[in-house]
Amino acid sequence: MKAPETTGRNDLATEDRDMNEGRSRQRQEIERPKAENFASRMREGEDPIQAPGAAIGEEPLPAFDEYSLLCRLLNDRDVAGAVIAGFLQDYPLQLSLLSKHLSEADAEGAKRQAHKMKGAAATISAVSLRALALEMEEAASAGKLECVNALLPRAAEEFERLKATLKVSGWLVQGPKREL
Repeated sequence: MKAPETTGRNDLATEDRDMNEGRSRQRQEIERPKAENFASRMREGEDPIQAPGAAIGEEPLPAFDEYSLLCRLLNDRDVAGAVIAGFLQDYPLQLSLLSKHLSEADAEGAKRQAHKMKGAAATISAVSLRALALEMEEAASAGKLECVNALLPRAAEEFERLKATLKVSGWLVQGPKREL
């Protein structure tokens, strides 16, 4: 007599492992752009305000990677929208806090703030903002606050570019705020 088929813990674990391996393969197929190092561009005499991740004459990094965000959030567009909305509301304050640390010549505070901004940008897959925050973090870590200060206006510009990209792609909808 044949044993009955069951869906036990091992079957679910195998399914979960197979699904995760499939996601890993998908992610490996996507070539991720690399960020240029701001401090090295300063040493080499290049334009430090060039778009993050792009040498002079190259394409800048994308403002937003929708695919990456949705993969991490299991394609839950409601959660993605809420996370994006929170980021857009909070980021101007984060820029202001970084500016405050710079005006106080607080390299450690600037480094921590840039690190927070990098994490927040990575959370919503704001690729160019994340790369820019990484450059600011590295410069602050090296005590090069003038480099961080030079990048601050670029961060504000990249934030505006992100908002424009989100608007065009349907993630930023003008109108009444919805309750979560």
